[in-house]
Amino acid sequence: MNRGIDGVLGHRVATGLALAAVLAFGATGCASKKYVRTRVDPVQTKVDNIDTQVQQHGKSIDEMEKGLSKTDERVTTVDGKAQKAQAAADAADQKAADAGQRAGQANELASNAKSRADEAYTGIESVGKRIDKLHQYNVAFEDSVLFKFESAQLTDESKKKLDEVATKLNPDSGYEIEVTGFTDKSGGANYNLALSEQRAQAVVRYLNTQHNIPLHRIHVMGFGADNPVAKNETREGRKMNRRVQIKLYTAGGEKTAEAGKVTEQQQASK
Repeated sequence: MNRGIDGVLGHRVATGLALAAVLAFGATGCASKKYVRTRVDPVQTKVDNIDTQVQQHGKSIDEMEKGLSKTDERVTTVDGKAQKAQAAADAADQKAADAGQRAGQANELASNAKSRADEAYTGIESVGKRIDKLHQYNVAFEDSVLFKFESAQLTDESKKKLDEVATKLNPDSGYEIEVTGFTDKSGGANYNLALSEQRAQAVVRYLNTQHNIPLHRIHVMGFGADNPVAKNETREGRKMNRRVQIKLYTAGGEKTAEAGKVTEQQQASK
């Protein structure tokens, strides 16, 4: 566009020089008015026409430059919008990646939970099989240890009796031990249930820590005030009910006279 303007201006300058030369020639030759009208006026008219055209071209060029400026502004605006769109797309990609990572972690947690559930099911199944085996076992020994009122602490007498129980175990033969805790009817049902479980756990802890009896051979349960062996209306009856009952099961064995004797004593105290 600048080269076009320079060309027009150059043409105008050349025409002006020509007109000056003609005027000079006319002055020197003492040209008449007729000569001026016939020679100079047409040239002036052409110069004026060229000047008008140059002005029009200049306006057109200005308008083109304004249009280009607006186009540049629109291009800049479009570029800004494109950059914002790209930033939003990048943010969406990052969110998608984060979501994928969280989904992977969730899948891993679910897989671990399933593994633990499978292990728990296997453990429950194993316990079930052991309990089923109890039906194939006979009670070889049965006894009880007593507790003080509202206490889950073993007395010296109870510990001595548990030591005697441990001497009856043969580690080379199959056996299972059933430990069940009880209370008298003093207190609420929930309190008595928790207390009976604490008493049973105290017996299990002593047998395991003092005589190395494996925990997998011991079955534990608390029954609260259920299944009393004596009447709760009397002081002696309540004392007999504050107990943990221990049963020794052996495979293929026969019920011993000692186990039967304990049962008879318990029945007689009711």
